[in-house]
Amino acid sequence: MKNTILALFITSLSMAQSGLPKPNEVETQTKPAGTDILEHYTSVYKLAASMGDVDQQINALLNVFAINQKDESLLGLSELYLNKKNYRTAIMCANSVKDSTVTPVKNIKAWVYKMGGDLKKSNKYFGELLTADKTATNQHAFQLAVNNFEGGKIADTKKLIADYKLKTKADEIVNTTDRISFYSTKLVAAWENLEGLVLISENSDLTKLKIAKDKIVAYFDKAIAMDPNFVLAKDNKSSFLKLLEDKK
Repeated sequence: MKNTILALFITSLSMAQSGLPKPNEVETQTKPAGTDILEHYTSVYKLAASMGDVDQQINALLNVFAINQKDESLLGLSELYLNKKNYRTAIMCANSVKDSTVTPVKNIKAWVYKMGGDLKKSNKYFGELLTADKTATNQHAFQLAVNNFEGGKIADTKKLIADYKLKTKADEIVNTTDRISFYSTKLVAAWENLEGLVLISENSDLTKLKIAKDKIVAYFDKAIAMDPNFVLAKDNKSSFLKLLEDKK
């Protein structure tokens, strides 16, 4: 499998550059043999990361991996390919890590399958993380709850909310997604947003939605109050109110 990753490295040499501005010392630096070339590509990777250039990060990290053959480079590539929505390559990199039981590998696989729409496989890895990774128990529970909600398992979603929402601390952060972008938000706010969505799903016809309107909006408002930058909660509230308006 690692030979395949090296093939990606070779391919990357012929790829067009993304136009990342480089400081003079990086532009003019020769690439000596040995560890110095590793330092060079590490510097390029860090520069690309500071400027948010994912393509340049991938190219630099492929070079780093070709030199050091370290699992941490593979995990970094997995995350970058996940952000690029190149799920096949993200999984390939994760599967090439020597120890597939480590938390970062399971986390990558959980997210790749989630973004790819395979909620069953995603839940397998989030479930393992929920048991094994005590540093982010509430976050993994939340991802399981969202997957269950998206899969129509409302009862399972509500159980996870009941079991973990009140255990969540005010400063805990979680990743959320609309399948287009990733957002970091306060987990306490994310639980409120999810409860609003659950209530909508439980009141599918217009009459019931109108009766539950104030309670649904209150969940979204509470989520926004907890995290004013919570884009998904704002979008969900707006979409819900528009739905009611359109059905008048």
